[in-house]
Amino acid sequence: MAAVSGLTDLDAITLSTGRLVAEDSLAADIGWRMILTAALVNLLFKGGIAAVLGNRRLALRTGLVFGASIAGGILILWLWPAQLVNDWLDAVLH
Repeated sequence: MAAVSGLTDLDAITLSTGRLVAEDSLAADIGWRMILTAALVNLLFKGGIAAVLGNRRLALRTGLVFGASIAGGILILWLWPAQLVNDWLDAVLH
């Protein structure tokens, strides 16, 4: 759901996920991963638009920069320990 929601806009998924985490209806480690997934899909979608509508030079530049950003985001999703986020949020919110 986060990936589909993030295609064109990040505001709705960010606000609704943030509200769910604040209300303890959603675990923080799932919430930030949902928002990051939506942001990565949004970046991929916008890069695709730039590649289709722009010229080859624009496609190459955006592909390199967006590709590096997406790769970094995927690494964060894969490697970041969930407990660090939960501990930080518990300290901030409580």
